[in-house]
Amino acid sequence: MNLLIKAILLQSIFNIGIFAYSNIPMSELPQMSGTTQGVKERKVVTLNDAKAFEKDMKSSIAQGNFFAAMILADFFTASHELRDGKLRKNLAKAKKYYLLAGKNGLARPYFKLADMEMQVNNYIKATYYLELAYKSPLKASKNLIAAASYHASITLEHLNDNNTTLEKSIKMLEGHTNNIATAEFLLANLYNRLNAPRGASFYLTKACTNPKASPFIRELCFDPKTILIENNIKREPNENCPECDFKNHIER
Repeated sequence: MNLLIKAILLQSIFNIGIFAYSNIPMSELPQMSGTTQGVKERKVVTLNDAKAFEKDMKSSIAQGNFFAAMILADFFTASHELRDGKLRKNLAKAKKYYLLAGKNGLARPYFKLADMEMQVNNYIKATYYLELAYKSPLKASKNLIAAASYHASITLEHLNDNNTTLEKSIKMLEGHTNNIATAEFLLANLYNRLNAPRGASFYLTKACTNPKASPFIRELCFDPKTILIENNIKREPNENCPECDFKNHIER
């Protein structure tokens, strides 16, 4: 079986680690849950406001609220045009507070750190942070699938000749797909890169016959430019029974 899928990483947006294939919209991918509980919104209009905000967040952190560390790190990842001047982003401080929040049990900071490493093409370090997110004691259940999927997408795009990383991605993702067709599709590609046709065929079948699969995933399953299976019998999808026709795309 030869699955020709190119995995690319898309820009992360605030509060959610987002990742996708070039042919799959972000809405198809598992998303991470996030929260900033215990931290009130603050308007930062002037440079003095920024100083006061940083001071208050540090005070909250000192009292054990590490969500405040997350908020402060987010603040430092961007530049801010204030009424009386510009406050430039400070990635060193952002990384410091993301690490602090992560070391104190939060999963989301590691997603943000992975994003930062991806921006400088440090793929190994990015997967390392996602492994920490996966192991985080305060992770939400769906953060498992989000971290594993993000890890898999990096592996497929940038580390696909590294069997150790491929196997690690499979170990993280397998068992946490939660009947999500896109996650099953990822696993099919991971097994394919390991030259394991049975695993690839198994998860490709699950993804493309998944009753919860979106129309987009179903279309992708039958796209000859996306999936090429040797020695298959090619037929057009049957709208009344897509599972029936898909069986003809599975290597026998």
